[in-house]
Order: sequence, then structure tokens, then C-alpha cells
Amino acid sequence: MSEHDDGGGRSGGDREEKVEKSTTGIPLLDLRDWHAPESRTDFAERLRAAAHGIGFVQLTGHGVDARRSGELLNLARRFFALPKRERLAVENIHSPHFRGYTAAGRELTGGRMDWRELFDVGRERAPVARDADDPPWLGLTGPNHWPSALPEMRPVFLDLLDELYGVGYSVLCALAAGLGCRESLFEDWFGPESHARLKLLHYPPRPTAEHEQGAGAHKDYGFLSIVIQDGQGGLQVDDGSGGWVDAAPVPGVVIVNFGETLELATGGYVLAGRHRVVSPPPDAERTSIAFFLNPRLDAEITPVPLPPALATEARGQRADPDNPVFTTYGRNEFKGWMRAHPRVARRHYPDHV
Repeated sequence: MSEHDDGGGRSGGDREEKVEKSTTGIPLLDLRDWHAPESRTDFAERLRAAAHGIGFVQLTGHGVDARRSGELLNLARRFFALPKRERLAVENIHSPHFRGYTAAGRELTGGRMDWRELFDVGRERAPVARDADDPPWLGLTGPNHWPSALPEMRPVFLDLLDELYGVGYSVLCALAAGLGCRESLFEDWFGPESHARLKLLHYPPRPTAEHEQGAGAHKDYGFLSIVIQDGQGGLQVDDGSGGWVDAAPVPGVVIVNFGETLELATGGYVLAGRHRVVSPPPDAERTSIAFFLNPRLDAEITPVPLPPALATEARGQRADPDNPVFTTYGRNEFKGWMRAHPRVARRHYPDHV
């Protein structure tokens, strides 16, 4: 993740009044409504309005209930409780694919230190043989690093990655319908080679005021993200008017936010939601799991055709010379990893630093 500028103003209109809001101000939707014939059209419309208005939704009915979420978060906690030497044995410095463990303070957002530790997972694939002229983002494909002390992590979190891929793709199909397009609108950019990722996150207690940035303000660079939270707050959403809205944890609810590549694909109609995480106070800690629905690395993203009524509300993508959004998805993801993990970048991609 990296810090990017806000995506511009939020247009209003009558459609926005249909969005249901929770007490946090972030729309609350039930994915089961999409799978029910009598409510799927209304679900798609409310999802479209939320994607256009704030770039975030709270989602229930996704299949990962509160009990299972607790079990998954507990397994993540067990990893972060391992002795430091065992965590460092699977540190991402050893992986050109940016997989494995990152210690607190070794990830950057906007050039500033994030006070969190994490464990990155992707699909298990063989590394791609690259020639000198091949794009460096091909190196993002490869195997994971798993701790030998917790062999159960591999099947549990690979299964979760596949399960959340299904949830995320259902949301994407519903959004396509809400945009007045065919449900398969985005399918050519996904398929078996799509580059989904999973991230286990632990935010330790804040030791000093200088460690307030758990994760700096940023937008995700893919299509959409899904976050499973524990009971400790800290995730905040840009409200579009210079303030921040707490995405307060609710049992059984996941947070979905839309990313820069989807914003590009819709000509700026969908808003890439800007967000941050504030570090817990000295007497608390936070654990979460984030899933990222990303297209194929070689996907060439071009604006999809929107109905005229929606096309007139597309804001375009705000130009930012410090954070260009490329049409080749792999360039966007590679850029993000290189900025966030400079130690890994210098070791494995010195010619691109």
C-alpha cells in the first residue's frame, strides 16, 4: 500500500439517497440480497451508489461469520506471537515475490513508517523465468513462505484466499449490474491467473506518539479489498470533506473498499476509497486480515462503456505525477510493493529502485 492523493469531489444526485447507512456513515449491505431474485436489482443499485459516493461498504451475508472470523484472527495472532527468530525465518526480504513476514516499522506509506507487522500471502505458483527485457512485475508471481511451527496456516489461509475471491467477485458482478452493464463486465481481466493477495496484520500497542501511524492514508491499487477486523478499532475512511469516519468493528461484518484500478476502469465513476489505520493506544493491540481482489498482472485496463446517465457523472482519474496509475495492472502492483518495502526492492530489484 502507498499513500495517494484524494480522488476528487463526490458528486451527489438523487441516486445517493437510496444508500442505506449504518451508524458509522458507511453504507451497510447484505450480500444475500444479491443472490435473491427479488432483491438483487436493489442491491446492485445501492452498491453502485456507495461505490460512487464514498468508495466503501460494510458487508454482511458473505459467509465468514463472527465465530469463523474469530478463529481466523486467532490463528493470525498465533503467528505474530511466535518467537522473533521464527517470524524472521520467513521474512519477505528473502522473497522476490514480496511474500512472508514484515516486522513493525519496516513498511512505508507516503515515505513514513507504518507501526504494524504483517504476513503476505498469494496464490501458490512457480516463479516466472524472466529475461532481461521482461517487465519486472513478472517477479511478483511465485510461492509463499510459511512458518514451520504453524503448518495449519497454509491450508487455512489459502482456502480463505479462495473463499474471499468468490465473495469479492460476486461484489464485482453486482457492481457491474448496478452500472447498467452485463455482470461479466470485468471477467476478461480476471480468471485463473488473477493476482489475488491476502495480508495478515498486527498493530502493536503504540509506544510513543511518533508511532501513531498504523497505516498511513492511502488508496489500494487493485479492484477491491475486503477487511476482517477484530474488536479493536482504528480503521478510518476519508469522508470526502476533510474528515475521517471510523469503520468501527461489528461482529460478522467485513469492510469492502474499491481501489485505483477499478476507478481507472470506470473512468473515475467508482471512487477509490482513501483510508488509514490509527495505531492502538499503549494498552491495546489490533489484528485484522485483508484480502485484495486484483486482476491478472498482464491485464490491460481500459475504461468500460457506461450508460450515458452514469458516464456524465464519471469524474475521471485525478492526475498525480507522484502516483501515476498505469493501464497495465502489473505496473501498478509492482510500484506499490517497491515503495512500501524498499529493503526487498533494493535486494531483488536494484535496477528499478
